[in-house]
Amino acid sequence: MFALGGLILVLAVGVGSCANSDLFRASRGLDGQLRKARAEGLIVDLREYQPPKVADSNNAGPAYRQALQEVQGVRKEAFQTIQRLRKGSLSPEQERELRQALTEVQPTLQAVVRAAAKPGLDFQRNWADGMHLQFPEYGGLHLIGDALRLDALRRLRSNDVDGALREASALAALGRHIGQEPVIMAAIVQGGTTDQAFEVLAEAIRIHGRDAKVREQIRKAVAQMGPPPDPRHSAKLELAWQLQAIDGMGSNSPGVIGEESIPIEQRLGKLGIVRRAYKARIVEYWRAFHAALPKDPTHYLEAFRAVRELDAEYDSAHGHEGHDHQQRSGLSYAMVLTMRPVFSGATTVMARAEAEKRLLLAGVDVLDGKGSLPADPFSEGPLLRKGNLIYSVAENQKDDGGSREHGKGMGLPLDFVLALPN
Repeated sequence: MFALGGLILVLAVGVGSCANSDLFRASRGLDGQLRKARAEGLIVDLREYQPPKVADSNNAGPAYRQALQEVQGVRKEAFQTIQRLRKGSLSPEQERELRQALTEVQPTLQAVVRAAAKPGLDFQRNWADGMHLQFPEYGGLHLIGDALRLDALRRLRSNDVDGALREASALAALGRHIGQEPVIMAAIVQGGTTDQAFEVLAEAIRIHGRDAKVREQIRKAVAQMGPPPDPRHSAKLELAWQLQAIDGMGSNSPGVIGEESIPIEQRLGKLGIVRRAYKARIVEYWRAFHAALPKDPTHYLEAFRAVRELDAEYDSAHGHEGHDHQQRSGLSYAMVLTMRPVFSGATTVMARAEAEKRLLLAGVDVLDGKGSLPADPFSEGPLLRKGNLIYSVAENQKDDGGSREHGKGMGLPLDFVLALPN
């Protein structure tokens, strides 16, 4: 124990006078950074977060959790079959196997459809658990979403349009519910669920879009998706979580087995002055992050560019240099560069969800003989049209003529496409 404490002391003293002044300067600035962050509306302590109250009668959470128990319990085998057969071309025998599994899980799916009609979601999490908080519901709800998607497509093929659109509307509401939780992971899961709903609703437009009643049902289903995802909401608790994680560095017992594998920046976090310096720089970063985001939450390209430029600025000014990975501008910036999230991927998911929503409404409007095409979240211009296709230029921000081929990056289609009836 003494040897480890001595090592930390030697390392702390030996980082050099410049680094030491950096640590003291940052540490002294922590209280001011926290005051400014609070004044700007940022949450710096998880005990400050008060989730919106949801009345029991309006809360979809208990019914979702009951459905998730069935996914892992009485209907586990059927859901495993659905997961195995949810993608790709299926043989006639596999088609029959999938149909049988979808029939077996109907009670669970219809319970989720009923729950999705409720206006709110509260899983009654203990948000103060912070970095230790688990989100086991997300994976299971995405699997239920896939089952709803496949069942809705099956209903469309058998001409049960009302049943298909009822399930698509539930998918849209499920995504909206998940997106109400203020974490980046929730925004990503919401995007995946919106994508599931889009597939069903786009197919309904392609097959039945000339039916005015169907178009009105599609409008109502799109309305269930709720307001556009907001990057500020999704990042609301990130700062408080990271401050809590830094506090946790001081509680680690010295001399634990395997500690030699822990990065030296974290081991130095046992020292109070180092933790304060880390926290000051983390607060400084998140204040800059929120200031850089556009006021309009649907300007996802602007948000993507702003965060990318901020991170590039931090990398250039404060990143590692040389073979020994010494911090350019001092040790206090080490945790910022380690802990900041990869937010660009989240903004891409948010932009895709909003593009799909606009594509659906644009398709219904065109079939209703209304107006011009809305703005494309991935470009500076409107959605594009080519023949019976309406499309977004998607992640690569290039007009690929409505191509559904998958590109590089996140592996998304070159364009996000909606097909109108022939």
